[in-house]
Amino acid sequence: MKKILLYRPLLWMRKIIVYLLILAIVMGLALYFIVNSAYVVRKVADHFAPDYNISYSRIHGNVLTGVMIEDLAYNEDPLVKHITLKWNPAGLFKKTLIINTLQIEKANVGTVKTLMASFSSSENNTSNESSSTDAPLEIDVSVQHASLSLEPFDEQGIGISKLMLDVRDLQYSSESVDVRALDLKVDSNVTKITLKAGLKDRYLNVRELTIKELDALALQTLFIPDSNESNESDAVVTGNDNRSKDKTVNPLMPKWVHLGRLKINTLPFIYGPVDAKAFNVSGRDAVFEVEKLLLQKADLNVYSSTNLSDIYYKTKVKNNKLIGKVDFKPKKALFTLYELPIRREAVGDIVVDLNVSRSMVNSDLKIKMEQVLKADVNDFNLDIDDLHINVEYDIKKSTLKAKSDLLLTTPYAKDVLVTNLFTMDKHISYSGEIYAAKIIGVDPKFVKPLDHLRVTYKGDGHSVKTEIESDNLQGTFISPDFKKADLHLENKHPLVLNEFIALPVELNQTKANMVIDAPISFEKNASLMAYAKIDSNVVNIDVNMSLKERLQVQTVMHIPKESLLRTYNTSIKWDHLDPLKNDVTVLGNSIDVVVTAGRLNANAQYDMNSSQLKGKVTLGGLTANLSGVPQEKLTVDTQITSMNALIKSIKDVYTLGEVPVVKGSAELSVALSELKNIDIALRSPQISYQAERKTEHIVNDIDLAVHLQDEKIVLNHYRFTYRGQKLFSTKSSTIFLNDQNVTMEPIWLNDGLKVLGTYDLKARKGTITAEADTFPIVHEIVDLESAIDIKTVLDGNKTSVNGEITLLGGDIHYDLGQKTYASDSDIIIVQDIKEKEPNPFMDGLSASVQIKTKKPLIYKKGNVDIQAAVDLSVYKAEESELMLLGSVEILKGGSYTFEGKKFILDKSYVHFTGNPNKPLLEASVTYQSLNHLITIRITGSADAPNIHFTSKPSLTKEQILSIILFDSEAGAGTNSGEEMMKMMGGAMAKSALSDLGVQLDHLVLGEGKSVEVGKKLTDKITIIYVNDEVSSVKLKYEHGKRTESVIGVSEESQSYDILYKKDF
Repeated sequence: MKKILLYRPLLWMRKIIVYLLILAIVMGLALYFIVNSAYVVRKVADHFAPDYNISYSRIHGNVLTGVMIEDLAYNEDPLVKHITLKWNPAGLFKKTLIINTLQIEKANVGTVKTLMASFSSSENNTSNESSSTDAPLEIDVSVQHASLSLEPFDEQGIGISKLMLDVRDLQYSSESVDVRALDLKVDSNVTKITLKAGLKDRYLNVRELTIKELDALALQTLFIPDSNESNESDAVVTGNDNRSKDKTVNPLMPKWVHLGRLKINTLPFIYGPVDAKAFNVSGRDAVFEVEKLLLQKADLNVYSSTNLSDIYYKTKVKNNKLIGKVDFKPKKALFTLYELPIRREAVGDIVVDLNVSRSMVNSDLKIKMEQVLKADVNDFNLDIDDLHINVEYDIKKSTLKAKSDLLLTTPYAKDVLVTNLFTMDKHISYSGEIYAAKIIGVDPKFVKPLDHLRVTYKGDGHSVKTEIESDNLQGTFISPDFKKADLHLENKHPLVLNEFIALPVELNQTKANMVIDAPISFEKNASLMAYAKIDSNVVNIDVNMSLKERLQVQTVMHIPKESLLRTYNTSIKWDHLDPLKNDVTVLGNSIDVVVTAGRLNANAQYDMNSSQLKGKVTLGGLTANLSGVPQEKLTVDTQITSMNALIKSIKDVYTLGEVPVVKGSAELSVALSELKNIDIALRSPQISYQAERKTEHIVNDIDLAVHLQDEKIVLNHYRFTYRGQKLFSTKSSTIFLNDQNVTMEPIWLNDGLKVLGTYDLKARKGTITAEADTFPIVHEIVDLESAIDIKTVLDGNKTSVNGEITLLGGDIHYDLGQKTYASDSDIIIVQDIKEKEPNPFMDGLSASVQIKTKKPLIYKKGNVDIQAAVDLSVYKAEESELMLLGSVEILKGGSYTFEGKKFILDKSYVHFTGNPNKPLLEASVTYQSLNHLITIRITGSADAPNIHFTSKPSLTKEQILSIILFDSEAGAGTNSGEEMMKMMGGAMAKSALSDLGVQLDHLVLGEGKSVEVGKKLTDKITIIYVNDEVSSVKLKYEHGKRTESVIGVSEESQSYDILYKKDF
């Protein structure tokens, strides 16, 4: 019993505790039901909400569903469409607000802002009073599930069409925040964002962050400030940042952030010339230490694709260091847009090492390129054998250092090394070197002075100094302030010209020194000046150049007294060419050039827009006008008004020596088409030159046209008259000429004679054929047609001509009286004595050409009417004189009329036995008088003919002469034969011989075989050869009309007679 009594209090205490627990549970349930009761919430809302202008349409729900509020509004503006709240008040005993469910649907952001603004204004009025007395309320928050959705709204130009936030298992205290899962989805007019994350023990785990369809242009418009806007806000932010460094770290701030997956992409956009088709950023496994601002690790990929290029950046991050490569793939449009003269294929893909840390940005590029420039096969191009660029930017010190090494190969230099170091800190400085061991692609002798070319430079933002040096060149380029500069170049040692070009032996000692100075001003409207001076033992040249509104280059060349030119060519009158001046002016698109040297004057104008060139050259009687477009057609029209004046002008500057007298005028036109085809046209009414004292060659009516193209020469047509003979061709004559052969395909003469052949210039061998079925010759002395078949073989200095010429018939109009023969080969005219010059061509010439007639040639002129048949042979052996062999047969029946008397020719001949100037005559003529048939036979040479007279019935010579002269035999009785021969025979014989082509000034037929033959040397002097038993020579000089002197010389005697003549 005692034990029972002892346990009774304990039993009462248990009951009390049980009752209290039941009461607590009941009261807790009651409180849970009350706070989650729609009725209670509605009563509270009805009491307090009107004070804040808050209204609703309905509050309903229960413990299971929670309290639901519909159509919450502020000042009758929609605030929230629907709110569901389910919470547990029991946590308040532990200072914890436990929310099981919180759903806010379709909240209106604008109305929320207005409501919060009203609360903030009322809080400001009471903040000062409550801050000093109220202790902060420390309470924890636990949310099992919360969700939020917003009505579409605009914020700073961004249109949010959808925003949904879902949070699960949120635990908040004053020292920590944990969230098991947070999902956020945002749709706007600039992007779509998806975020999935969680937070535990200050470790933020972002499982996924996706930003899709980002509108870059819209964001640029919203967030990039106008350049005119103030930067005051930036200064304020900077000040806040500086002050924040002293604040205690917020324990709610995550210490670590882990990003599992990141995806960002943009919409295609066009910005200026850039058409961005894609921009994607992807990342994974990123770990960021917030307190140290340290990105420990990450994998990051960036890809962009535009019409100009594709860029792919793949990097790994370790301890705030980005280590990766940028793969840059340029596209053809990039080179087209910026007109880059670079081949896309040469550039290829560019890979750049890009490493970024908190303190340093480092970029490194290595690349090689072949045939970099856009160019044709034979045009200039270059290879980048190796390019290495390293750029370092120190973020803390704000300094930049860039170093580059470039190895180039060009058509003119291999292994060209270019180094450069660029530094930027508080100041900018740079230095470098360009080095080329040899210049190639050009004849080495021309560029030898430039071997081991080295250009070193050093400068800063205000000045630059450059030194230039090679084997035989040195110079400087210095600018102290970038406002002006001085360029100086000179050779180290005298230039020996025969090391560059082949010179005549007399000029091999030519040496020259060159100095170039150019003071340069970079100021606006400043003139650019340059001076060059070349001193040598040949010529001295001064060049002045100026450039402002126009470029003007003036050159003056002087020939010093000790110039090697004076001994090299003594024929040139150098003093008459000194000075040689050249003035070039470039203004806008026009270039003017003026050249003067003695009597030579030349000027030219060139329009760079139209490429039109005009010019004029004058020298004595020559005027040449130049016009055209060089790339298309260039024409030079030359007018020579006086050949004689032109030669005199040439003699002023050049000693021509013995030059034949040339007279006449001419027009010469030369047209150059496309810089490769040449057309030449020559016209002249007459050109003559006097080869000897008595020989003048005259060419009339000259007109020819020649076309030159590569190795082809085409004589389109030609026409000229020489000694009355018209030579022409309306057919094109073609010659092919190269270094090896000359080919004629064919050459035409008078449209009838075709000449074909080839000649090897190096072997000096060839064959030429001339053929014509009918070759017409129309001349004032003959109309003739002939068939020609001649072959010429050339072998070195030997020339062989063989063939046949057939005279098909024709008429001879030649006045035989014009032909003269030397009276005697012993007679020599001293003025005509000329030293015989060697003639290799004639020495090596051999010929055998047959000349025959198919039909007799007709000669009918004046007193002569004859027909002739030709059978001749032109023959020549090597190292011998030309011979004419054969005969010309004068057919029977021809006639000759003298003093009204008609003499009939029998068959007669002119025989050629070698010398064509000494034919042998065999002629017979008859004269029928009233009662007698008289026959005259002429034999012998043309210079000493034998004349015989016979008759039927037989008469004496005196009677024959009397009948011929007086038509009667009576004259023979009153005059002796000797007198008649002296009086009349000579005159008749001279006339007859003259008509037969034998021109004599004195002929006397004496007794027997005595003959006197004479020829006038001048108007007053006649030389007479007397062929008698004792031959003699007489020289007669006429002092006046009545007085003359005669000097006679023979083997037996000498005489001098003075004769006085008077009429009685």
